[in-house]
Order: sequence, then structure tokens, then C-alpha cells
Amino acid sequence: MKILAYSDPHFCEADTLKELELCPDYTNCEKFIEIIESFSPGLVICCGDFSEPFYDKYTDPTMERLRRLTDDFLAGNHDPRGELEYSVNGFMFTHGHKLHFDVSGEDGRSALHRKAQSLPIFVVFGHTHRPMMGDTFMDLGSLTLTGTYGEFMDGIANLRRLAV
Repeated sequence: MKILAYSDPHFCEADTLKELELCPDYTNCEKFIEIIESFSPGLVICCGDFSEPFYDKYTDPTMERLRRLTDDFLAGNHDPRGELEYSVNGFMFTHGHKLHFDVSGEDGRSALHRKAQSLPIFVVFGHTHRPMMGDTFMDLGSLTLTGTYGEFMDGIANLRRLAV
């Protein structure tokens, strides 16, 4: 089964973006939708921070299209349901900021990568917004901030970048 996973689009209004000091490029979402439609993966997973419901109620057609094409949403720290994680085909998908402990800052990012490396399952997360591939983990980065996503095919994980 082919699985595509992405994280942290942070869909929100311009004022919220300023408040959060984020500059996501939502054109990456359109590019990602084209990839989903062309490859027809068996599963598409969002690993959290899809939108900013704690801050605003922003919606747009791209956001709604991506929501419809995504089979599973895991909650992130900006999402209302809290942290969720689950396993699919030998991979654990999670948002990442609470991978069995709180993580923040540069030291937290390193600690998160070490913790993921120590688990007996391949871990996929995106909370740090910094894409990185380890032996037993993938930090997805952010669909809108770094233009990265994960592709999983026949048990092989690849960190992909949207073409600029």
C-alpha cells in the first residue's frame, strides 16, 4: 500500500499568521493535492496542525479539498482533540510534540529524534517543522513551511520535497 503523510499546513487567516510568526505557502497544498490525485495512494495522513481552530475559523477551497482527500487526521498542538498516535503497516504516525514526553526548543527537537530512534517501530511526525530522516524515524517538516511530505511504499520510507 502506498501512503502519503504530511504535517503542519497551519491553515489560518493573515492576522493569525502574523501572531504565530508563520509564513506558510499554501500553493504547496495545491501541489500536494495534484500529487495525491495523480498517484491515488491507498492512504493519506495529516500528522497534525491542519488548521488553527484555537485562533480563527479560516476556511478556503484548497483547505476543504485537502481535508476531503485526507483519510486520517492526527491532532496536533493547535488542534482541538489533543495528541493522537496510531500504527499503520509497521509505521507509528503521531504529531510528535508529545511523543511520550513534552518537547520544545532545539534541545527538545534533538531529544524527540533520539526518543523516536529508540522506539521499536518506525516513527513519523512533523511538529518540529524541520524535515529530517533518521534510521527509524521521519520528521516530516511542514507541508507549507518546508514543502516536505513522506511517502511510504512497500515498507520503504522516503522524505519528499515538493518541486518549486
